[in-house]
Amino acid sequence: MLKFRESTGNDEDLGKMYSLFAEAFPDEDERESLENLAKFVSIKVEGVESHILHLKTGSNIIGSMVFAYFHQSNTGYISYIVVDKAHKNKGFATKIFDEGMRILGEDAKKINKRELGYVFLELDKFDPNKIPAAAHIWHKKGFKRLDFDYTQPPLDKNKCESNSLMLAVRVHTNEEYLESNIVKLFIADFFGLVFEIEPPLIKEYIERMCKRLGDSDVGLMGIINPSMSS
Repeated sequence: MLKFRESTGNDEDLGKMYSLFAEAFPDEDERESLENLAKFVSIKVEGVESHILHLKTGSNIIGSMVFAYFHQSNTGYISYIVVDKAHKNKGFATKIFDEGMRILGEDAKKINKRELGYVFLELDKFDPNKIPAAAHIWHKKGFKRLDFDYTQPPLDKNKCESNSLMLAVRVHTNEEYLESNIVKLFIADFFGLVFEIEPPLIKEYIERMCKRLGDSDVGLMGIINPSMSS
């Protein structure tokens, strides 16, 4: 029987899940350490609701999702969704995504007494002639790429920054632009509350991204076909 379970950060499911993450994200600079993931949900940080959600059958993990809700910006962030290769292409990623979105919606109503705003995620840049399965999935879920030069800060002091990612957002309608202030508020929350590096360095990365965004609306591009907005 299938069931959802949220991790406390101190349970054996987290260790089981991490092997799936290591396989799906081989680049250590783009992957949180097991220690940081445990802290992500076990240590309460003001301003953010952190979640690690597992879909299980018996004691086995079919897939997991790491995500968060940020109070100030009323935004969500999806860090990872992974599914055991033995269970791929069976609709489980969608089940996990839908449950995660439900939880984010509940967070928004509980914390801010309002509907959830935008949901963001990072996606690996890819060769347009070799579109990965993940890009197709996020495209179908209504995500679009933000048209600006994005840099992810180091996940912790032992890792490097990454310029191999793009930032995407789930739009509400057929939007072609997003207010830069919405993106800036999300980045301030995301960088300031998630990354395990010194505050002065975090501030530097936030300022760098805000400068790149500027004051104009940010263009939205199709994930599958960047020349198109839908």
